[in-house]
Amino acid sequence: MGGFCVVDKYASLSLQRHEAGHSLQNILLGPLMPFLVAIPSAVRYWYREYQVKKKKKLRGELPPYESIWFEGWATRLGNKYF
Repeated sequence: MGGFCVVDKYASLSLQRHEAGHSLQNILLGPLMPFLVAIPSAVRYWYREYQVKKKKKLRGELPPYESIWFEGWATRLGNKYF
């Protein structure tokens, strides 16, 4: 799928870098990307949103966003190369 990312035009620099890191993961992982990163990342994001909105948890009560390997890796890649 190549190295691309889509973010809102008002996205913070840290979010832009994180998503750029996902684009590098896309290049490195190729056809495995949806199964190893994209789908788990989307499920995890929406589960966290559910926890905050429906279960009334504070974001600080949840594990850090980068605590799972593929999110931490995306952040490190984005910070290093962008």
